Amino acid sequence: MPRLINPVGWTLWPDTSSAGASGPSLEDPKSQVWPILSLRNGSGHAFHIHAISDQLVRVIHTLPEKFGGRTYLGGQAGRAGRGRDGVAWERALGQGWSVKHDESRKRATLTSAAVLGGLAGIRIHVDYSHAILLSWMWVDAGAENGFVFLKDFKHAYRYDEKSGRAFHYVCRESYMPLCEEAQSANTNHPAHPAQNEFVYGLGETKGPMMKAGKRYIIEGRDSLAADPEETDPLYKLCPFYSVYNAETRFWYGLYYNTLSPSIFDLGGEHDFSTGNFRSFCAEQSPLDYYVLLGSHELSGNVRPRPSLPGIVSQLAHLVTPHHSGALGDTSNGRWQASPHLPPLSQFGYLASSLTLSERSDAQAAVIDYVAQTRARGFPIDGMHLSSGYCQDAVSGDRNYFTWDRSKYPDPEAMGKELERGQSCQLIINVKPWLLESHPWYDEAAREGAFVRAAPDARPLEGGSAPTDADRCGAYHTHPARTLHWSVNMGDTGKGSYFDFSSVRGCQSWQRMMQRGVLDNNITGLWIDNNEFSTLVDDDEELAGQVAAWSSPFEGACDVPSATGLHSEADAMLKVEVQQRMGGSTGDHFTVGTFGRGVLTMGMARATAEHLLRARPHARPVVVTRSFVPGMQTFAHGSWSGDNSTTWKSLKWSTKMTLSTGISFGPGLYGHDIGGFAGAHSPSPELLVRWCQQALWHTRFTVHSWKKISTTLWMYDHVPDVGRILREVINFRYQLIPTLYSLYVTDYHRRGWPVLKPLLWHHSYDRITLTQDEQFLLGSHLLIAPNTTQGATSVDFHLPGGQIEPIWWCNFHTGVWTRLPVGGADVTEDAALDRCPALMRAGGILVLASEVGQDALSTSRSGRIVSIYPAPIEAATSCSGSFVVIEDDGCSNAATTSGEWTEYEVFFQSIAGSQTVQCGFKLLHGGFAGHWDLTFKLPRSDTRRLMPLGDSAQVAEVTDDGLQIRVTVAKP
Repeated sequence: MPRLINPVGWTLWPDTSSAGASGPSLEDPKSQVWPILSLRNGSGHAFHIHAISDQLVRVIHTLPEKFGGRTYLGGQAGRAGRGRDGVAWERALGQGWSVKHDESRKRATLTSAAVLGGLAGIRIHVDYSHAILLSWMWVDAGAENGFVFLKDFKHAYRYDEKSGRAFHYVCRESYMPLCEEAQSANTNHPAHPAQNEFVYGLGETKGPMMKAGKRYIIEGRDSLAADPEETDPLYKLCPFYSVYNAETRFWYGLYYNTLSPSIFDLGGEHDFSTGNFRSFCAEQSPLDYYVLLGSHELSGNVRPRPSLPGIVSQLAHLVTPHHSGALGDTSNGRWQASPHLPPLSQFGYLASSLTLSERSDAQAAVIDYVAQTRARGFPIDGMHLSSGYCQDAVSGDRNYFTWDRSKYPDPEAMGKELERGQSCQLIINVKPWLLESHPWYDEAAREGAFVRAAPDARPLEGGSAPTDADRCGAYHTHPARTLHWSVNMGDTGKGSYFDFSSVRGCQSWQRMMQRGVLDNNITGLWIDNNEFSTLVDDDEELAGQVAAWSSPFEGACDVPSATGLHSEADAMLKVEVQQRMGGSTGDHFTVGTFGRGVLTMGMARATAEHLLRARPHARPVVVTRSFVPGMQTFAHGSWSGDNSTTWKSLKWSTKMTLSTGISFGPGLYGHDIGGFAGAHSPSPELLVRWCQQALWHTRFTVHSWKKISTTLWMYDHVPDVGRILREVINFRYQLIPTLYSLYVTDYHRRGWPVLKPLLWHHSYDRITLTQDEQFLLGSHLLIAPNTTQGATSVDFHLPGGQIEPIWWCNFHTGVWTRLPVGGADVTEDAALDRCPALMRAGGILVLASEVGQDALSTSRSGRIVSIYPAPIEAATSCSGSFVVIEDDGCSNAATTSGEWTEYEVFFQSIAGSQTVQCGFKLLHGGFAGHWDLTFKLPRSDTRRLMPLGDSAQVAEVTDDGLQIRVTVAKP
């Protein structure tokens, strides 16, 4: 049993009052930064509150040194570059806080500069008379007092005296049932009117989007055939959640800065005698968390209350190896989610099949699959090559980067034929280990590329055998031996993990990439099984030489960088992110509970680095299964792992998408369409419904592990199914201009998801707070996929206006529906060939007017601009706009040299008028080309379209609509 102790006996750390009163100036980024309040006790505990800005505060509780509490890496204290208590503190970005002490009562009040200046902001009350208790208060502009939005529970900072686990408890609303019809959060239902606390986040996890009342383990696992409602943990790590209070309409976020396995109890645990609490537990100390309140920008002279979009953006900035670039958001220092964009091809149809890659004639079969897909009327842009390509012809062992020449007699010719001849990108599966049977294992082991065995498993003296040959290989570098997947499910063999914190480990990995992948004309890497979950000995060692959260791209890529955008302060921010996320470098450390996340990040970094070094002008393709905060810097694409071919998996994947998106997960995200695991193939109905749901996702991949691979044409013999699936794929390709533009403007610049929950824009409507089976594409288009077997309609809640009624237009029929304040429950037709979708008045959808056999390219410049002004019977004026991004879709010129074009399409209608005015505004003209825009109204809307302003010079009104040409000359 653990020994849970709440540390007491706190006193002020000397000299903290003078250190925190003003903070450093922005003009001096090198100045030493201290917490505004530090406490310690006689048992070796320390507690710090560091105000980074008016809207971002960091809290750290470090344990005595015997628990390794002074650093994140293997219990080594006093690492270079760290300040008080071994912590690297961020620069303060705002003005000074007021710190008032009452030493006699052992209390302190910390007031943000915003509140002192009469603006809205936070005040923190600290009581350390016994155990530490923090109470966080929001004060509206000009108010004397505010309301408490976050409060520590009575034993907030417990720790386990035996293991050193660190805990954080906060108060929550009562868990007592409010009515006799009370249901679990797993049941998609409106919350009781008396429920005020709603919790979201944790990334890709089980269960519903709203997570109050649930318990979660955050740790990477290889969760084959996961039950999306109950399986826990899954593949990815995201120790962040946000809370919304419906009574105060207040948002805040909590980010726990750890890569250790952790447990979030959001109300699953009940203890009547103790009270109501939420808790967090980190397997390894220290406890290090941030309170996020969004951006600190003003709207006029008023600071609005925190919002979910602002909090998600703040999280994105916090975890990303900071990079400013030409395509970044100018209002946020040109911040970008990654120094590069994914190729446009990654938004197209990406095929995959484990069975196909293992066929005896696999090379011919893979080439034929791409040709057959197009011949049957389906565009295709990518082909994932599963691990069957590398199976040893005799043993069956999967030896990554090598090729089974009986199945793939000429992989170089295959790569050339697919990537150059058929314009279909190959994405090859690799895993972070080598089996000892691998022909390149000895070379890598001798040069020290692998994780090092624990000290008690190594030889006792030079040249002697390992003391534990089961855990240590017989090389002078002492590679750790671990069990890894080898042939079939459950088959394992001895091997070693690459050490991606080691220079030699990264170099060895990159040489194998070159030999096995790039030299074979293959340009995409699918880094799989990168949870490192079979690395089970915490005493094994990592070199600690490579900073996983540092950007390697300036040195790895010879394309011009965004000159003039990188400042000394920007460089400091990069250092801060590395220190925050991955600790210091330069000395080895044990795996501990932290090292697996470092390796996950390091694998993506090493892969992207070499792709850019080898092909500096091409956008890298790195698809990852596991994910840690900040990993989108190196790996754009991800999916929810090895799901099952079930209706349940389809229904719950929508909830998972939304949860991942509002936790700043991967930007290109989706699910294995049709399901990966299961002896059965998807039925025609399930395959259609899955494709209809997935077509709106940023990543669209059909992937399976079946005796007969799942294909888009497998049910051509079933009436209507083949036609429906072709219509779905064609519409997917028409949608790419919108998906790509939203990816850039929302995700790449702000960290926002492309697919958003309804509460993102409609949180004033309480029903949307638990609504997680429908979603928004961008801001106005609502999608309600049919995920119920046999159903021909979908029932859901449609939000109404906050103050006035709003109008929604049926995307398929053009029929408008007026929604009163409070919204209404609706039923929409969802016959097999229809995925219900509705556009809110003011919306715009930009589609490609033509679809080829591969992804949309600049040569296809037609754009259909569907506009949705409120209907004339609404008797109200209406306007709308949408920003379109155009570039070459394949090079890094947009992010490094400003070679992209950005234009805004817009409309406005006046109440009672029989005309609607449309136009465009060029915002950035860095990429030459012309785009023919055809503005169209919904079906049955008979108003005339007229060009507005300068657009009239290039406009023509035709029977098809208003046509406008956007032309950008070569800069």
